[in-house]
Amino acid sequence: HGQNLCIKLNQNRFQAKCVESCQLKWDKECALDLAKDRKFDFVFAADCLFFEHSHLSMIEMLAAVLNDNGKVFFMQPSRGGSLERFCQRAENCFSIKYLDVGNIFGGQVSGNSDECLHLIELAFKK
Repeated sequence: HGQNLCIKLNQNRFQAKCVESCQLKWDKECALDLAKDRKFDFVFAADCLFFEHSHLSMIEMLAAVLNDNGKVFFMQPSRGGSLERFCQRAENCFSIKYLDVGNIFGGQVSGNSDECLHLIELAFKK
């Protein structure tokens, strides 16, 4: 329930009437069930792209649960290039922006370039 505590502590930062969190499973069937009831404006994920066999399931799940104008944000190290390979797979469905983490966090987040955190924004291609 740490995710709900995080929302409660940061409630004033969100410019929305309703903020909720849930765990999204990287399974297309679970995503389709969830998408019947609701879609999300934003999806935040961290350090979840290392298992490359799950990339296509992750992309399908995101496409199913995201609103047309929604965005996905990944905070992710490269992990041997798995981040870059995910982005290559996702570019058929999403436009991808690499955001400058240094400006957000006031400098480099980690020393090793493979361990440095990258902030990636995905949005549906128009």
